[in-house]
Amino acid sequence: MNDTAESITFHSDSEKYSEIPTSLPEFHGTDSQGRPKLSRGNTMTGTKKSTTSSTKFGYGWGIGKKNKMKEAEAEEERSRSGSAESQTNLPLYEPPMASPKRSNTKASHASKSSHRSHESQRSHNSVSMQGSPRAQDSLNLRRGDSQRSQATHASHATHSSHASRSTHRSTGHTASAPGTPPKPRPPLYANDSSSTLVGSALERKMNEVDSVRDYADTKEKLEDLRRNMTMHKLDYYIIPGEDAHGSEYVAESDQRRHFISGFYGSNGHAIVTMTAAYLFTDARYWTQAQEQLDTNWTLVKAGSVDGPLDWIEWLMTRPGGARIGVDARMLSYDKASLINDKIFRVDSKFVYPPQNLVDLVWKDKPPKSKAPIFIQPIEFSGVSAATKLVKLRDWIKSHPPSLSSFSKAPATPEQVQEGTLITSLSCIAYLLNLRGSDIPHNPLFHAYLFVGIDNAILFLDHDKTTVEVTEYLKNLGVETRQYLDLWTFLRRREWGRGKIIISPQTSYAISLMLTHYRYTVAPSFVEKMMAIKNETELEGLRRAYMRDGVAFVKFLAWLEGKLLDGWDISEYEAASRLTEMRRSGKHFMGIAYKSISATGSNAALSHYTPRKSTAKLIERDTPYLK
Repeated sequence: MNDTAESITFHSDSEKYSEIPTSLPEFHGTDSQGRPKLSRGNTMTGTKKSTTSSTKFGYGWGIGKKNKMKEAEAEEERSRSGSAESQTNLPLYEPPMASPKRSNTKASHASKSSHRSHESQRSHNSVSMQGSPRAQDSLNLRRGDSQRSQATHASHATHSSHASRSTHRSTGHTASAPGTPPKPRPPLYANDSSSTLVGSALERKMNEVDSVRDYADTKEKLEDLRRNMTMHKLDYYIIPGEDAHGSEYVAESDQRRHFISGFYGSNGHAIVTMTAAYLFTDARYWTQAQEQLDTNWTLVKAGSVDGPLDWIEWLMTRPGGARIGVDARMLSYDKASLINDKIFRVDSKFVYPPQNLVDLVWKDKPPKSKAPIFIQPIEFSGVSAATKLVKLRDWIKSHPPSLSSFSKAPATPEQVQEGTLITSLSCIAYLLNLRGSDIPHNPLFHAYLFVGIDNAILFLDHDKTTVEVTEYLKNLGVETRQYLDLWTFLRRREWGRGKIIISPQTSYAISLMLTHYRYTVAPSFVEKMMAIKNETELEGLRRAYMRDGVAFVKFLAWLEGKLLDGWDISEYEAASRLTEMRRSGKHFMGIAYKSISATGSNAALSHYTPRKSTAKLIERDTPYLK
């Protein structure tokens, strides 16, 4: 494996698609069953071993060498060449000052001992599978590995004691006899492979803070919430998972459903009554919810055979005449309109407390992000923000006045469309060619944007704007105001006498502030613009996927080599390693979501991501999902 992996040369920064090889691997005879045999060579090009320096392989990982000195030297050489480029301030890999060494820890002992047991297992399997060409090829490959000497194999095979280093250096032979069952594996630990990372990559992993908070028993929080419900005379209180902008993935300060229930899946609604608490989610998260909810909560399996379609249908089965509390900012206009029509039939109604009741009991709520926003260069967007604003204003002008179908009178100033209010974070970032990092794994920032015929106002936290961004917005003709000034702007009707166009996904609280006579509901034009990619964006997608594919191949080569060498790799370690390989790529800005790394039963869970404290070791006899 090591010789093969080392021969692979990756040109991760190449942007020329013509360089992709078209040659096919050659066949060399047939096996005992008449099937063509492939000779294993360079897995990227199908050619013979490359003489190119293996330092192009990334951080020195995946080259199949256990010698950390060589990994550090490879990274140091790569760092001097300056091949890695980044468009952000994210920390890149830095070689360690001293050569990293694997210490005499319980993790290293466990891994080495497990290597012995796997060697024994492979020896046993080779006897029972002598007729298998695939097994024979695998044995030949390992026997021909020029990177590991026979003495190294012998020293690993004789490592029978965790405490004795002299035994570890022994050159005796203890291979299992044919038919002998494999020895039991030694005890393993969750951080078994923690020392296979070196330098700042290891520091990032060891110092990483788990972004998922484990909240204790929810009984006290529910009691506090119910006291606030009593003050507003509520029978139900709804806690959506979205934020005020309709985002499914939200910042830590907006994870109210997670705080009150303990469930941190990306989809779900919580409903609290005076005597019970319910969590609604679809089939993707049933298993996760059952593990994360405590005894104070009841899981309602939305969409199940005997269950309700969703939480709205469940509400319709409850007694009428109820007062249903909700933060109107967390409901979209179209969903709130639908629910209002339904609950009105059973004499129930929505109640909108002036403050979010979960926030009132969330004593240690994280603060809003202050991360600065930055400009997306034209080389990636393909179209300037000024051009996009012109298109949006043309659409506003083309929108007809709000006239009755039977009216023959000319439109009044109050019926003309004055502008549009954009609340979707992705639409704002796209339209202005700006990016941020308020939400994990999403290059977005919290803001509202009003675009009129002759002006534009961006509502955001001023702490996020740099001198460069401020000058950029000024040149676009975009005024900036504080994030919360939006409500003053709406209340005073500062846009003029006409109407504002909003999308159906706009916060219901905004429509309540405007009243029916001051807004027009229409599908988002910016979303339509986003859906039609220009040539620069399409080319960017192709190149991004090619670079990510290179990182993934590096990861697969590294993982295969480590497993064949007998190392035990945890799900969390594998996810961290893939992230580091992606980090070395050109224009890396971060990962789109937490890496999925699931072995065995975890691979059956939707959206499973490993946590440092609970990750399993990757199993060799079950599927691994990445």
